[in-house]
Amino acid sequence: MKLVTALFYPNLLNILSRPQWLACVLVPFIILLAMVSLVSGPMHLPYYESVLAGIDAVLGSSMSALDDTQRVVISELRLPRLMLALLVGAMLAQCGTVMQGLFRNPLAGPFVLGISAGASLGAALLILGSALFSGIFLGMVNDISLALASSIGSFLVLLAVMVVAAKVKDTMALLIIGLMFGSITT
Repeated sequence: MKLVTALFYPNLLNILSRPQWLACVLVPFIILLAMVSLVSGPMHLPYYESVLAGIDAVLGSSMSALDDTQRVVISELRLPRLMLALLVGAMLAQCGTVMQGLFRNPLAGPFVLGISAGASLGAALLILGSALFSGIFLGMVNDISLALASSIGSFLVLLAVMVVAAKVKDTMALLIIGLMFGSITT
């Protein structure tokens, strides 16, 4: 009720709290950017029809007047990428919130526990390991193997931090241990 009243009230900032005010500003902005991402791309698509095609793909209706090629571009390429980007962004925001809440530090991130350093170590080991064998395995270094090596490296450092964290129950000690693992793997 408070939110509905605030939309028609001239002094909006006094009624809504800061998170509610940010939600009222950011949610329409995200929706606008999502609509723009459906339209923009190498294939020119009309704005209104593209948004209708996106709604059609989600709801299963047929309101847009796009031809089959344009409809496939929206439903098979742009809409899945948009949904994945929104999902990954929401998950990254949640992970950042958990890290900041755990350490009671608004600047906490993946570097605090050494996870980023573990990812760079995994990538460096793959690149240097393939160069060590005089280029025999150099053809195996591509985007997928590099991402996989980075993920394995960050997971192994996270696993080591979690093993130590099971023995140490203090968050400040965990922070120091994570920074030590980060400096070791760098």
